[in-house]
Amino acid sequence: MTFLQRAEQGSALLEWTVAVWLTAMASAIAALVTGPWLARQQLMHTALSFVWDCRLAQAEAERTAGTAEVDLAPYSPRYSVYHSALWIKTVAFDDGVQYHDGYLQMGTGRVPFNAQGDSTTGGVVRWVDQGQELDVTLYLGAGWQEVGSQG
Repeated sequence: MTFLQRAEQGSALLEWTVAVWLTAMASAIAALVTGPWLARQQLMHTALSFVWDCRLAQAEAERTAGTAEVDLAPYSPRYSVYHSALWIKTVAFDDGVQYHDGYLQMGTGRVPFNAQGDSTTGGVVRWVDQGQELDVTLYLGAGWQEVGSQG
């Protein structure tokens, strides 16, 4: 039996061990790299959904010359949108996204809009996920919302 004939018969245990080890290392590195990226994307998606729902409530209040609001649930990863007393929808935050310190960096969880599109609530809503933070600033009396970073 020559050397080439023996090599063509199959793989050695050492070759399989190295291949499995390399695959495991590549998977572990990929998990470490994608974890923070995924958390950042979930934060951004939650913040942008909140801002667009604030704009929806604001537009409904202006369109009907009435009131609308976004109601952030205390200690719960969700919020609801209302037009006057009519419920429009409830939105859950993405997995892992929570309020900073269990609630808001504002005095109230209600963000109301009047017929002019102005809001009587101002402050910062801060979300966290895996040590990353993202803020949405609500401007008092203007009805403006801004997504920005923190930490």
